[in-house]
Amino acid sequence: IFSDVVMNPAFFPKEITRVRSEMSAALRRIVDQPSAFADQKLEEVLFDQHPYSKPVLGDIADLEKINRTDIMRHYFQFVRPN
Repeated sequence: IFSDVVMNPAFFPKEITRVRSEMSAALRRIVDQPSAFADQKLEEVLFDQHPYSKPVLGDIADLEKINRTDIMRHYFQFVRPN
């Protein structure tokens, strides 16, 4: 069963919506926490154009753009065992 889940994940839309909501809430909480928000802004300034300047969770605008097709493409290209 486990190998079937790993090799053929379903990525149900309901689950994608749930995870997207959880991540969106986490991103909003950062703005409400001064130290976390300051850390994020400091990294943006310190690392400028380097990938380290980007938040690990991304941002809400990017999160809303991601769809099931994007998730599946990424999974099959980078995650799924060969």
